[in-house]
Amino acid sequence: MKRNFLAYSFIGGVALFLSMGSQPAKAQDWLQQGRELIERHGRDIYHNVISPNVTQYWTYTIPGSEVQRIKNQFRAAAGGEFHRICTQHENSGDARNLNSMPLGVNDPGRFYLVQWREENGVVNCYRRGQR
Repeated sequence: MKRNFLAYSFIGGVALFLSMGSQPAKAQDWLQQGRELIERHGRDIYHNVISPNVTQYWTYTIPGSEVQRIKNQFRAAAGGEFHRICTQHENSGDARNLNSMPLGVNDPGRFYLVQWREENGVVNCYRRGQR
């Protein structure tokens, strides 16, 4: 919780710093400056503030032949089918040894999300959540 507070304070401080200057800035100017700052340093902010608080566990890999079959059959809705398959296999792979239950059953403040990503012709399923 402390890290999140620090992250929001940092981002809010940067926005305040950008909005204050020697000349009154127009809203578009400081929004543009803020956007450019996040584009330049967004990766660092993510890896130093958010990433240490997030866990990722591999749960399942959908083979390349199955991926192509699903894309051919479902076309634009293939992402939904990948998500359904990943949800079915949520507690397999690296995630099977976790003590904490999904959706914060043991801790109401902790939750996990099932996500998938296409990599090198296969779809890898992950369970991501707070540490």
